[in-house]
Amino acid sequence: IHRVVSFPLFLLSSLHSPLSFLPIMDGPVDMELHRQFTSETRKLQPTETEQFLFIFSTFLPLVIAILVSIVLIGAAFLALFRFVAAGSDRKVYNDQTMMQLEAYANFTSTSKRKAKSTRTASPRD
Repeated sequence: IHRVVSFPLFLLSSLHSPLSFLPIMDGPVDMELHRQFTSETRKLQPTETEQFLFIFSTFLPLVIAILVSIVLIGAAFLALFRFVAAGSDRKVYNDQTMMQLEAYANFTSTSKRKAKSTRTASPRD
């Protein structure tokens, strides 16, 4: 009965201390191994270059995502503008309007020709 009761108590006691299941290191060899392990795995202070590279590599995907989003939004606005402009071109330049534009172009080109031909003498003569 003592073993049945002590096992759950051991589990409960290990919850507050995750290393409580490890053996106690009291010998000089254990202490030296512990010192070497902690000195080899201790986190070193990063240099300025390492800090910059860490920040750069952390935020680079975010910057790329923002730039891609801006480009896609700009392309969507451009496509929408072109679609609206093409629709307004179809509305403005229908057959009747094209005939009026051609008539106006013919009128202005013939009136200019007549104005040139009605000159009697050029100033160079």
